[in-house]
Amino acid sequence: MATQHAGENPLAGANEPVIINHTFDVANFEYTITAPKNTRKFIARSKFISTLFKLAFAPGESGTNNVLVFTSGYSEDNIGVSDLKLYVQAQTAGWQAEFIFWS
Repeated sequence: MATQHAGENPLAGANEPVIINHTFDVANFEYTITAPKNTRKFIARSKFISTLFKLAFAPGESGTNNVLVFTSGYSEDNIGVSDLKLYVQAQTAGWQAEFIFWS
């Protein structure tokens, strides 16, 4: 992940964002979020205070090998893949997440 310096715009050079809002209809079920082609940056965050969800970069790993994502969010920059998929799950049905992608 790239280091951001004070006063530096983390979105400089990025196109308009694509926003995906996702509701976890089923608890402890892995969903796939497909990023737009050639995504360079993304932010994932829980939409409700005091909720979290699990994020992984390989199918089948969102329950075991994951990053916990809270309302403060999780981000990646300088992504070097053309097809990015995120694998996510929440422990409670009805929770929501927001994914913002830039290419």
